[in-house]
Amino acid sequence: MDSTDPRRSVRLSIVTAQSELFRGEVDTVILPAQAGEICVLPGHTPLLARINPGEGRYRIGNEWTYLFLEGGFLEIQPHEVTVLADTAVRAEAIDAQAAAEAVKQAQKRESKAQLPYDQQLAQLELMRALAMLKVAEDMLRKHRR
Repeated sequence: MDSTDPRRSVRLSIVTAQSELFRGEVDTVILPAQAGEICVLPGHTPLLARINPGEGRYRIGNEWTYLFLEGGFLEIQPHEVTVLADTAVRAEAIDAQAAAEAVKQAQKRESKAQLPYDQQLAQLELMRALAMLKVAEDMLRKHRR
């Protein structure tokens, strides 16, 4: 069996309203879902879940590809995963310094927020900025190896 055999791989589609980020056969998919991180291997149980801001990654052979995902839904079938994201950004497109600065700014806003609504918005902004920074840092670590 070759690596594109549907019994040994998962067909992955990652799309936003603006573009298709990826479509192809992968060995493993790890996605940030509302209930926690989900690892998908061939034959996974069907599932529909909301996407949390965070790092998504997929593996083809020995090579991992990292991306930031936020909002939307993911659908898992035994040999197919569809990611319908509000935001999907390849790790290479994230500026680590800008992401670190966004974390600092979000932390300042969170510490100054007075109203519960403002605190929630600041926490969401911080969660998003931290997730983007993690994706950027993971990509940098990968390239240092």
